[in-house]
Amino acid sequence: MTEEQLRFHLEEYKSIRSEIAYTLKLIYDFFIWGTLASGAIAAWLLTNAEQIEALGDVHRRIAWFIPLFVAGLACAGFYYFGRVIRILGNYSRKLEDLMGVPGYGWEAFVQSSPETYIWAMSRFTYGIAWSVILLGDLALAVFVG
Repeated sequence: MTEEQLRFHLEEYKSIRSEIAYTLKLIYDFFIWGTLASGAIAAWLLTNAEQIEALGDVHRRIAWFIPLFVAGLACAGFYYFGRVIRILGNYSRKLEDLMGVPGYGWEAFVQSSPETYIWAMSRFTYGIAWSVILLGDLALAVFVG
């Protein structure tokens, strides 16, 4: 590999790492804002139940599915960006190997270290949290709506 190619791949690697950091922030934001938006809409629906009842049965049922829809969209975005991070991580690993440092770098560490169970646990925890949020919104839509 020439010096120019090495510089190119190093800059590409830096760019991918910053994109991964930005995407991690997006994942966190999707979780926070999706949860808050879903909860705020459900709270508004609960506090304005009389006005919702006046709209009729069909509109009331539709209104109670809005928090579920919002949480579902946020959950879909959350999992989409998680997939993007896995793809970028795999490419980052290939770049690490290509630059002559196989077995070193963040991606190699993540795949080989027993300490990385933290990432798996956080994905599991987020999965449980999304399940609770979505099931809670579904229960509200079915039983209250």
